[in-house]
Formats: sequence, structure tokens, C-alpha cells
Amino acid sequence: MGQNIKKGKDAQKIFSQYSIDKWNNENGLPGNAVKDILKTSDGYIWIATFDGLARFDGVKFEVFDKDVSPNFKTNGILSLFEDHQKNLWLGTDGAGALKYHEGKFDTIQTSANLNTAFVTSFAQTKDGTIWVGTKNGLAKLVNDQLTPVKESPSLLTVSINSLFVDSKDNLWITTRNSGLIKKTGEYVKQYTTNDGIISNSSGALLEDSNNTLWAGTDDGLMSIQDGYRFVNLSNKYNLPHGFINTIFEAEDRSILIGTTYGLVWIRDDNIKIYTEKDGLPNNNVTAIITDGEGSLWIGTYKGGIIRLKDGLFLNYGISEGLYNNFINTIYEADSVYYIGTEGGISIFQDGVITNYSSPDNSAFQNWVSAFLKDNSGNLWVGTYDGLYKFDEGLKKVLSKKEGLSSNKIRSIIKDDKNQLWIGTTDGINIIDENNKITILDKKSGLKNTFIMYLSKNKNGSILIGTNGGGLSMYKDGEVQTFTMKDGLAGNVVFNIFQENNGLIWLSTDNGICSYDGKSFTTYTAANKLFKIAAFQTIIDESNKVWVLTGKGIYTIDKKYLIESLSNKIDLNSKVKLYDKAYGMRSMGTNGGASGILDPNGKIWFPTSKGVSILDTDAISQNLKPPKVVIEKVVVGKNEFLPFENIKIAAESSNIEIHYTGLNFFAPERIKFQYKLEPFDKEWIDARERRIAYYNNLPPGNYTFKVRATNDGGIWSQDFKSIKLTKEAFYYQENWFKALLGLFLLALAVALYLFQVWGIKSKNLKLAEQVKKRTENINAQKEALEKINASKDKLLSIISHDLKGPLKSIRQILSLMSSGHVTQDEFKSLTNNLQQDVGSSVNLLDNLLNWSKSQMHGIKVTAVEIDLHEIINENFKLFKSSLDKNKLSYTNEVPVGEIALADFDMIKLVIRNLIANAIKFTPQGGKISICSNTKGTFLEVSVSDTGIGMTNMETIKVFEVKESFTKIAERSESGTGLGLILCKEFVEKNGGTIRVESKKGKGSTFTFTLKTAN
Repeated sequence: MGQNIKKGKDAQKIFSQYSIDKWNNENGLPGNAVKDILKTSDGYIWIATFDGLARFDGVKFEVFDKDVSPNFKTNGILSLFEDHQKNLWLGTDGAGALKYHEGKFDTIQTSANLNTAFVTSFAQTKDGTIWVGTKNGLAKLVNDQLTPVKESPSLLTVSINSLFVDSKDNLWITTRNSGLIKKTGEYVKQYTTNDGIISNSSGALLEDSNNTLWAGTDDGLMSIQDGYRFVNLSNKYNLPHGFINTIFEAEDRSILIGTTYGLVWIRDDNIKIYTEKDGLPNNNVTAIITDGEGSLWIGTYKGGIIRLKDGLFLNYGISEGLYNNFINTIYEADSVYYIGTEGGISIFQDGVITNYSSPDNSAFQNWVSAFLKDNSGNLWVGTYDGLYKFDEGLKKVLSKKEGLSSNKIRSIIKDDKNQLWIGTTDGINIIDENNKITILDKKSGLKNTFIMYLSKNKNGSILIGTNGGGLSMYKDGEVQTFTMKDGLAGNVVFNIFQENNGLIWLSTDNGICSYDGKSFTTYTAANKLFKIAAFQTIIDESNKVWVLTGKGIYTIDKKYLIESLSNKIDLNSKVKLYDKAYGMRSMGTNGGASGILDPNGKIWFPTSKGVSILDTDAISQNLKPPKVVIEKVVVGKNEFLPFENIKIAAESSNIEIHYTGLNFFAPERIKFQYKLEPFDKEWIDARERRIAYYNNLPPGNYTFKVRATNDGGIWSQDFKSIKLTKEAFYYQENWFKALLGLFLLALAVALYLFQVWGIKSKNLKLAEQVKKRTENINAQKEALEKINASKDKLLSIISHDLKGPLKSIRQILSLMSSGHVTQDEFKSLTNNLQQDVGSSVNLLDNLLNWSKSQMHGIKVTAVEIDLHEIINENFKLFKSSLDKNKLSYTNEVPVGEIALADFDMIKLVIRNLIANAIKFTPQGGKISICSNTKGTFLEVSVSDTGIGMTNMETIKVFEVKESFTKIAERSESGTGLGLILCKEFVEKNGGTIRVESKKGKGSTFTFTLKTAN
């Protein structure tokens, strides 16, 4: 047992008034032998049992034991404790201590020669030291290792039951047969029976709000005054003998004590002992905590746990003194409450319940269904055996023998003429002051004679609810009937309620409706909740509509019902259901049962388990949103904790994300919304579902977010989130896409060339028809001629620039094959061959890129590119040519100079400019590249000390129509295609290119690109 500093719920209610929920090994607990209960700061409730550890979120248990947790060497858990750093500590039965942190259990190591297998308790002093009590002495945690308490050797051999740290930071140790021990620093004081304690076997400890220490032993209860004086409280409260397991203080400062003989509740020196007869699953109470939401949680040694929930309802049934639990009707007169049951009458007055039944105890006589107290003070009682009058007992007045149409009475009222109206299952009986009976039946105009309810209308008429015949209205001897054909919600009218303004509310088998004297207004279409059978409708003083149904009590502000008739509003968020979750013992009731709104604003509801009373003024909105927790991510058979780096394999298709909301008052009413960004654009409404499912996610990085709302519609302000990554298949990787792109690019060039050839053939066939075309066709011809010109140019370039290198290759190969070549000549020829091949490859590369641009097939993909790196890569590409021609080169662009452009295009631009510089720069020359920032653009300049150009040549160098072949420094020819391609690619990236050159002094090509900012 950990430190017992526990504050709980008010004990003013008697035990039976709490809603009792039970859990054992049949509905989630790993075992019924509960040793400890703890609510941790993350919001979970943990239950330690001899069959494993359970974590509870209010809806489901998650069990940890040897089967699922490798570090569990035993399933017996003796104690639970949370330290200042929010770590959870477990004391086990034979396997030492465990530490739970970020979803994992770690075994705590023990120093040599220290037996700490049986850990019974933990405590933490203000200096942060965690003390560990075992059956073999006291230990402490040092660097997550159990070590002996060397300064107190006498404590290494005592068998410890529990540890407790008081408000003065004293460590109290309860033991088995070694008395009570107090440790203050290194000072240790042992108290035994010789010092006044009542037994040397001590158990639980508690320091209450008055700083009084309560101590339990195997022989009763005592208090510790001034830290050393002991007072026997067992004698004071006349407690039975038995071991005290735990002590707990409630919010009203009452003391609850868990013993081997039951639950002891002490309040203002009044004592009550609760046992199995009162609802405890077992008399051996081992643990008591509060969840901070108004409920007590009690653990027992053989019966699992129970929750005592202080709901909104005050319940009265057989256990509180009612004659019978099944309630038919409730009636109030002069602050006296008359309750009609299936077993007789219960009268509630000034907190005292008195029961009455018929003398012969007949079932029909005791089936009480209606009351009426007249102006003369007579209390009329309707039963299923006729009409009775009550005067300190039941006295039969009328039955079928005396002229009633039926003995089974459903409703009683008096009209303005002081006549008694009795509604039965076979018509209405009107009894005047002379006791003359007049029967209304089908002959009198009633469409249905099974009467459910009678009510006196403010206009003097009598309203009659029937079982299947709708609503009838009787006035001046005439009967008018309304059914669903006339707008009534349903033909079974269970109950009638009239507001002060005269508006009539009808509860039917198909929901509720209102009647203003002219027409009916139904609310069944407004919300599906109102399409179920409504047994009674009550409007309170705050204009809230309360509807009694077989599923509980629905409530909604009247204004929302009115608004729903003309506006499409979501009533789901406006309607609230009160049922067992809020303290009702039962949601069941019979059709025709009726409750009341009493003069104090409380509503008395009839149920199948007694009367449930709701003080509507005391209802407050639950403003505490649930604490949201993401528990795990399940991918196939693999589970990931939210603390891990979650990477999901490419082949994994089904993903589950488990989450929960921690709120224990009405956990089943918690609703959730989640979103996986960027996959989900909007929040997904999961309602009560606590798992998010995803299938076949595309590869990428995702963030999962979840939030929750409580039963009152209050959403958590902060969402919980985790990050996860879905890995990609190889064909989804960028490198594969790049290769595929290159292949498609080559295919596009081939298709283009084929298209050009096809267009030329077509033009030849259609040459004679061109003159007859319209202006539009002439324009098309012009376009075709431009394409032809481009094609001719391509063919000319191929013919000119490939013919020379290929001819040289053929000549070199011929010489080499003749065998008349020396070793030096062979090396020279090889170098020439390599240069010719390189020149041809570069030409073809430019040719393909230029062809693609002419087909408008190249799209610009602007990304951040590192110019310094691209220039270095290109210099490395031409290093052999640079070295061969003894050319020096420098990259003066700053490291990390970033531009925003298409990577492949700019790489090609720089490559062509460097190649051009190499080609036209003599040996020993220099090539340099630098950059300069101008506003939002970068200027990149490629300079050489080559042969230069004339002004006329600089004008023609970028023009497609004026491209020319120029002889380079080393008799290399150039077509100008590379520079044309440079111009097109730079301009596609939003930049410009220019050249500055002087004949014999070199050239500088400058182009601009957008900066990354």
C-alpha cells in the first residue's frame, strides 16, 4: 500500500444512495484479489491484483502480466506508487520492484545481500528519496537501484506492512510484530505495546486535515497525538476486532476505513459499518481512493472493485423503505408525497416513509395507479381492484359490483362541477355529489375506452388520453377525437401536461407533440430521439422539457424545440440523456406511469427500481473536458507506443491508432474527433469510437491529432498528437521517378522526330491545296514551316557537327587497324578519339534538350538549388579537358548560395557555358565563375580569357536563326546550339542572359536567377 493521503467524496448520503458499479474477473479485471488502487497524474486508474496489473480508462481494462510484459516475473502485485517525477512504481509478491515509464516496465536492480523480493509499499520524502518497504526490511532507491539503509541497520530486518510520510517529513513504518517505527533523518524511534500502541502488528496510516495521525493495527484503530501519544479509537467507536488495511479521508472530513470485516464510515463521531449485505462484493476492504470526479473506488480482497458514484438523482426503493420498487404513480398534496406501487402505498413526509397495503394483501388491491386529494381533504386511491379512500388505511368505496365500468383504474380527476372522473381500462366513470355514476364509452362517442390519462383543461373541457384511440376532448356532453390523421404524434397518449399559458403537451407512443387549442405541433421529425415512446413530459420553471422514456430521461431547452420547426439546427448537441450514468437506478418504467414536478422544483420520476428525484436547480454543467491519451499504433501484428519513432513499412496497409479519453463520471458519453494531416482535410467525427482506421496510406510524413468532449459538450482545448512515417516502395522513390522521367524524355524526343518527319510528308502531299485554305489554314501552314525550319536546322547540325568527328573516328580506327602506328602515336590517337567522342556526346545531349524545349515538353520545377555545388560538380566533369589544356579555373560563388530554379535546367546551362569557355580558351588560360546579389535576383558570371568575339558575333550568338559555326582555339567547331539552349532554359526560369566580349581578350556570359528568399 502506498502513502494513504487520500481525499474523497462527501459521506452525507447513505450508502444505498450511491450508484454502485462492480468489476471483477468476469468483466475485465485480471483477478478478484485487489491489493491496491491508484489514480495517476495521466488520468488512468491502476488496480493491483494477485493475478496481474490492470489499467482502466472508464470503459476498458488493459491487463499487464507475465504473458504480455517480459519483465513481469510474477503476476502478484502488492503495491502501487507514483513519485514526484510521475513514474509509476510497482511492488511485487516475490519479484522485487518494477518501474513504469513511457509505456515500458523496467526491473529494478537490487544491491548484493539485500532481499527485496516482496515489496509492500513505497514513500517519498521531501528531498526526493524514494523509500521501499519489504517483508525483509527497509530499502531506498539510489540511481534506480534498491540499496540498504546503512544509517539505520535495525530497519534491515523488520517485516514492513506500509510506509507513510507525514506533513513534517517524518517517515512512519508499520510492521508485522515489530510495532510502529518513526524515522526522522537518521534518528529512529520504535513504539511497541509497552509505549501504548494497541498492537505490535500495525497496518495503514493517514494524516487527516487536522494533522491527526490515524493508525490501523490487527487489533483495531488508534490515533497518534503530538507524534507520540496513542489513543485507542476502537474502544471509542466500539469497533470489532480485525486488521485495518487502509484509511481514507473524504471531502467532508469523514473517515473511511477498509478492514477485514467491512467498510467503516466515521462522520462527526457517528459510525456506520457497511458489509456485503449493503452491496460490498466482499467484506475484506483493501483499498479506497477517489477519482476527483465525485466517485469512491473500493478494492476488496476477493470481490474485485466497486465504484460508489454520487449521481444527480436521489433514489428511494425497498432498501430505503418503500413498499415496492415498481412505481406506477407519484402525487403531492400539502408537501406530503404519495407513491403508488405494485405492492401498496408509500407515504413520504418530513423524510419519513410509511407504508400501507390492503388488509387481505390482494395483488390487484395493492396495484396502486392513481391518487387525488379533493377540496374536502379526501384522498382517493385508484387501484386495479376499484376505488379506495385513504384514511390511515385503505377503505374500499366503489368497484364493478357497485357500478364501475371496470375495476382497473388508470386516472382520477375532479371537474369544475366537483364531479369525480375515474378513467379505467374500459371507459370513464363520472360520479356526481349524489354518488350517481355516469359511464362514458363508445356509445357516448369515445373511439377507445382504454383510458391512459385524464386532465382538466383550462377552458373547462376534459382531456382524455387513450390506448390506441388518440386524444379525446369532452365538453358539454360532446366528445371530439384527434388521431395521427389530425396531426397527433401517436395514437397511444400516455400522459398530458398543461403549461400555465394553456399550451398542452402530449406524450405518445411515437414521441411528443403540443396542442394550442387549434392545431398540433409534432417534434418527431426534429430529432430521432423524439420518435421513441414518451411516457411523460414535464416543463419546469426554466422552460426545460423533460421527457420520461424507457431509455432514460431526455431533456432539452424548449426554445430549441421551437427553433427546430423553422430552422435546421442540430438537436443532437442540444439534447441530454439522464440515465444510470447519472445516478438513476433504473431506466425502466411502465407506460402510463406518472411523476410530478414538486413545489420546490424537483422532479420525481417513477421507475422499475423505485423513485428517482432530480433537483433541476442543482444540476451544473460538467466543465472538465476529458484528458485525451494516444495509447498505441497497431500495424498488422506490430504495436508502436506513442513515445517511439513510428515508421510504417511500405507493404503495411492496415493501420489502427488507439486513443482514449479519461473522464470517469460518464466515460461512455465521451465523443472524439480526429484528423491525420495532411491526409484528412477536416476533423473526422468518431463519436464514441476509440480507434482510428486507415488503409493504404500513400508514403509520407503524417501527424495524427485527436480531441474529445465530455457529456456536457465541453471539448478539450488541446489535442493530443503523434508523428508517423509511411515508407515508400522503390517505385515510389525519387530516384526511380527520375530514371523513369529520363526514359520518357528520350521517348518524347523520338516521337517528336517521328512527328516532324510525318508532318513533312503530309506537307508534300497537300502542297497544291495550301493556296485554297482560309487565313486560319494559312496560319497553320506558317507554323508547319517554322517546324520544318527547325527540323532542317537539326538535320543541318547533325550533318555538319557529327560528320567531322565521325570521319575522324573512322580515319583513326583505320590507322590503328593497319598496324603502322607507334606506341606514342597510338596514345595521341586515343586522346583525339576520346575528345571527338566527348564532343559528339555533348552535342547529342544539347540536341535532345533543345528538341524537347521546342516541343514545349519541358516543365519548370522550381526548387532551392545550391549553385556552388552545381558549379563544382561541372568542373569535376570537365577536369580532364581542363588539365589537358592547362586551363586554371575558380569557383568564386559563395558556399551555400541558394537560388530558386529548375535543378536540371540550370545544371545544363552551367555545363554548356563551361564547355564553351574550355573550347575557346587557349592553353594556359583561365576560367572563373562568380555571383552577385541584386535585389531578389542572383547574377552568375562565367568568364574566360579566350579568343573573344566581335560585336556582331555577340549579337548573333543567342539567336536561333543566326546560329553559326565558329572555329575554336583548338580547331574545334561550335554550332551555337548550346548557347541557344542556355538562353531558353534561363528565360524559362524567369531570368536573362547576356554576353560581354572583346576580340582576343575573352568573354563573360552572365545570367540571372531568382533568389530563394
